[in-house]
Amino acid sequence: RPSREVVEEAWKRVVGEKAARNSWPRRLTGGRLVVEVGNSGWMYTLSPLKTQILVGLIEILGAGRVKSLSFRIGEGKDA
Repeated sequence: RPSREVVEEAWKRVVGEKAARNSWPRRLTGGRLVVEVGNSGWMYTLSPLKTQILVGLIEILGAGRVKSLSFRIGEGKDA
């Protein structure tokens, strides 16, 4: 399983700087990556891009590491 730092860096590379400042990978369990977003606007922005984001993460992290994504509204980067 990739380290939290590796997943966070992959996330930033795939979604871009602005989205990465407003969304945070929280947990990768059984291939499911849970990502917190800063507000409903970011959930609305990122949700339609799930497949594209997933493909990018697979390219960086390798096949089988991330199989699905879910978003939830969270409390911020340091929560």
